[in-house]
Amino acid sequence: NPAPEQVLLTLPAPPLGGTVRVIDADGREVVSAVPAAREVRLDVRTLAAGTYVVQLRWKDGVRSGAFVKP
Repeated sequence: NPAPEQVLLTLPAPPLGGTVRVIDADGREVVSAVPAAREVRLDVRTLAAGTYVVQLRWKDGVRSGAFVKP
């Protein structure tokens, strides 16, 4: 999904103690957040065009997804 300005994540459960990371094609963390609610908005305006991985880590494990910045 193209994401020119923001990525909106709807988490499966309240993110107690979790972190969200955006990782570029070189494996570098370029955005991170500590979610306070089930819905998280990540500002990606400053990222270069490309494909990014979004990783959610919390006590129950890790979930990952991807988005394209046009």
